[in-house]
Amino acid sequence: MEPANSVSVFVSENPGGVLASHPVEGEFPEAAWVNLAVTGSGTVVFGTDRRSRKALNIGSRPEVSLVVVSGTGQEIQLEAVARVLGGDAAEHAADALATAHPEGGGDPDYLCVVGLEPRWMRWVDLSTVPPTMEEHTL
Repeated sequence: MEPANSVSVFVSENPGGVLASHPVEGEFPEAAWVNLAVTGSGTVVFGTDRRSRKALNIGSRPEVSLVVVSGTGQEIQLEAVARVLGGDAAEHAADALATAHPEGGGDPDYLCVVGLEPRWMRWVDLSTVPPTMEEHTL
């Protein structure tokens, strides 16, 4: 399986992770849990309040890191470029999020949907002996 496809499959099966972004001010990165989904075109997306630290950080500097774990020893680490989606892309992303997280939501007046364009990934599987680790530039 192609690395980019494996990201989409893994996130679909494990639709949540920790996103780290560069702060607008200050020297420490900001990390936050995000509910994830994958669109029909394979884009990994999440929703957030456009007033949130992560949204402001992404607006200032779009390079982010994301870690998604399975709970059974596998994880994907991503470095990606994040962008706020608009138009049809935002609608498709919002639909994917609503399907993956029907309990989700947020204030529609402030909701923005963010898409990730992975540039690098690391796959780790601690359930194998020896543990597996692969890195790919995407």
